Amino acid sequence: MKKLIVLCCLLNMFSIVSYAAASSKLDEAIKLAKQGDAEMQLRLGAYYIKKNENKAFKWGMKSAEQGNADAQNLVGIFYMNGTGITKDETKAFQWFMKSAKQGNPYAEYFLARHYDTGTGITKDETKAFQWFMKSAKQGNRKAQHQISLYYAMGNHIKKNENKAFKWGMKSAEQGNADAQWLVGTFYNTGTGITKDETKAFQWFMKSAKQGNDQGQFWVGYFFKFAHGDVEDDNKAFEWLMKSAKQGNPEAQYFVGTSYFFGSGTLKDPIKAKYWIDKAYKGDSILAKGFWEANELWKY
Repeated sequence: MKKLIVLCCLLNMFSIVSYAAASSKLDEAIKLAKQGDAEMQLRLGAYYIKKNENKAFKWGMKSAEQGNADAQNLVGIFYMNGTGITKDETKAFQWFMKSAKQGNPYAEYFLARHYDTGTGITKDETKAFQWFMKSAKQGNRKAQHQISLYYAMGNHIKKNENKAFKWGMKSAEQGNADAQWLVGTFYNTGTGITKDETKAFQWFMKSAKQGNDQGQFWVGYFFKFAHGDVEDDNKAFEWLMKSAKQGNPEAQYFVGTSYFFGSGTLKDPIKAKYWIDKAYKGDSILAKGFWEANELWKY
């Protein structure tokens, strides 16, 4: 699903839908592309993503070989995902590098990811940070989130909580759900900013509403334990369940205990056993203790 999202976002980037909506315009686009128009080749590459992956790769490559930075990034994505061509992370890295050297912020981000994970290239977190920073400075919200994590953890750079908060906020304000959860965590723990549970809750809620399982867990946790001046067992159960269904083991634990004690929902030891078991298998330490202390295997 994430692959499709990445590729479909490119359709908006290149405005091909509006250009080639009519068959006459599509014919004209193909004609110009065959004449060597790199921009039109790129647009056709994006246009064919959901229609014909082989054609998408063919036109994207033609544009990329002419030096078009957006096309080089597109070809990198094609190789990374195996779209219209056999998946090849090494070639993906090479095309991202070509594009990144021309300053393409998306390619800079993907290049950094490859260095960060050692995919298609030897792992090098120092280079990963450098490329994430280049992309972040151009406003890429995902790169900004990564920079925040690097500063927060002191990953191959000097730990700096103030910079971690700064870059996390830049990403969060652009709507990145992961960053919104991270900013909520910073406010909740007083990391790089004065501790403020009310603001923490607000950012957790922004993240949760976008479907982030960590954001949903913390919204549920705040409602359950009256943090940030909120307390509501029913809402706590509702948000914890959303997170639990996404596989969050700590949320599964609290859903299980809610069923066991009848907190925010009807008491149901069978359902309690089900959710505590899932949390237990997800390596929740709390679930293990609860399972044994309450002898849930009896139900």
